[in-house]
Amino acid sequence: PLVEALRTLGARIEYIGQEGFPPLRILPPGDELGNQYKLHIPANISSQFISALLMVGPVLPRGIEVKLEGKLVSASYLQMTLDMMNDFDIDYTFHEQIIRIPPQKYRGHTYRVESDWSAASYHYANAALAKDVDLHLRGLLPKSMQGDAATTELFGRLGLQTTWESDGLRITRSGAPASMLEHDFLLCPDIAQTMAVVLAGLGVPGLFTGLETLSIKETDRIAALRDELIKVSVAFSQMPNRFSPRTGKTYYMLEGKAHWEETPTFATYHDHRMAMAFAPLSLIAPVRIEDPKVVGKSYPDFWKDLTKLGWTVQLVDG
Repeated sequence: PLVEALRTLGARIEYIGQEGFPPLRILPPGDELGNQYKLHIPANISSQFISALLMVGPVLPRGIEVKLEGKLVSASYLQMTLDMMNDFDIDYTFHEQIIRIPPQKYRGHTYRVESDWSAASYHYANAALAKDVDLHLRGLLPKSMQGDAATTELFGRLGLQTTWESDGLRITRSGAPASMLEHDFLLCPDIAQTMAVVLAGLGVPGLFTGLETLSIKETDRIAALRDELIKVSVAFSQMPNRFSPRTGKTYYMLEGKAHWEETPTFATYHDHRMAMAFAPLSLIAPVRIEDPKVVGKSYPDFWKDLTKLGWTVQLVDG
């Protein structure tokens, strides 16, 4: 979808091998660049594709207009992109799933990059499964543009308290987890895996919706969660459509408490979030994680940070 959209804008991109697949050859644009500036894009594709187009929009001769067709599933990530662009003096309008960005110039300045809430969610997961917790995370802000900042509210329902301090936050235990957790992850899909594994570890049933984009991430994360959680006797399954006739939403039920006699080996499917989401189960008993280096995509120091917190992490053959 990204290649086709860029071609519409006047980019010259060729597929070196099979059409529709990398590798690509990207050539200097021709005279057609900017003749067409209006795009119609499915609203359910990865927000990364759409964000890429938005970021180049201001420097195109006529700017860019993106009409998102269908159900929008990544609004929070698109809004985060637009807000950050606005911090660098880019004006835009976002109304009724149409984003318009006129031609203009970015203006550089000193900018503080907030820490990543998705990465922080794994430490919240560790805290939720630990017997005692007093953990300090630096670089996060109470007023965040990240959708995954919902982490504090979600883990608050699981008995954790977030206290804000001058340079970040502090996580402590405040009570027992809820008897069940229901949440729509449409605005924060990247923490859905984390929450599923934590609920499995705690034995708290979960009802999930808003997972539309999980099947088109680094792997089919819904199928991956189902296949890996069953290894520890936890079911993660789609509920029949008759359970949501009015909303039209698709619900997933998580049931069971994680337990195992022999050390389970969790596949990661080349997906960094699968590795980090399942690692907290090691607080219950030892686990194996395949392809541990996959965390390098978003959190290369993940295993190193676990060792700082007291984990024993060993690389094994096979």
